[in-house]
Amino acid sequence: MSKVNPNDTVFYVYVYLDPYKPGNYVYDKYVFTYEPFYVGEGHGNRAYDHIRYGARNKDFYKRIKEIQEPLIVFQKTDLQQNVAFNLERIMITSIGRQNNGTGPLYNKTNGGQGNVGAILSEEHKKKIGEANRNRIWSESSRQKISESSKNRSDKTKQKMSKSQKGRKHSEETKQKISKSQKGKFVSEKTKQKIREKRKLQVFSEESRRKMSLAQKRRYNSWIECSVSITPEMVMKGIGKFI
Repeated sequence: MSKVNPNDTVFYVYVYLDPYKPGNYVYDKYVFTYEPFYVGEGHGNRAYDHIRYGARNKDFYKRIKEIQEPLIVFQKTDLQQNVAFNLERIMITSIGRQNNGTGPLYNKTNGGQGNVGAILSEEHKKKIGEANRNRIWSESSRQKISESSKNRSDKTKQKMSKSQKGRKHSEETKQKISKSQKGKFVSEKTKQKIREKRKLQVFSEESRRKMSLAQKRRYNSWIECSVSITPEMVMKGIGKFI
């Protein structure tokens, strides 16, 4: 089968409806006479493939087998792929998903390309973590990752920074991070790279202000500590002057 050009207007968005649940179902501007339970995007016979060949989404496929003959409506046709993806995302968001408690859809994600909005079980997260820990990266892959990190746009950096603000690690996570760093060897070459990078680092006014405040707090803490130690304590061996 030849690959379809994403710019060709051959894509569509389809909706699976439950014939056993008639009624007036309104979700923003989308109205159905039967309850929707899946929204998808595709071209050719994609809308019917779930019935003929099954689906990776086990809950969705189980419901198809229970219904046997679901109703399929084409919300919009003759679309480019990116337009179809966008409409799919909008409809899934409007109708809502079962796995996050927002609606009746069996969709596992928000739609479009990728797994945005996917909810992973703890077991699944553990498997992914173990697989990544045992993964051995080739020099070529490491180089690609390094290059992609260097070429991040300012917009991407801002998004990453914003996502980390207010984030707090649990005590268990802190201990794991501490344990992973203990005994870690850093070569002189790496140290030199870090030093050179810091020399070129430009801090914003806000960052400088925060650093200044942090330094003042450390200094005040040091003063309080030194003042709290009396000569009598030094004589008794309890403390010492800094």
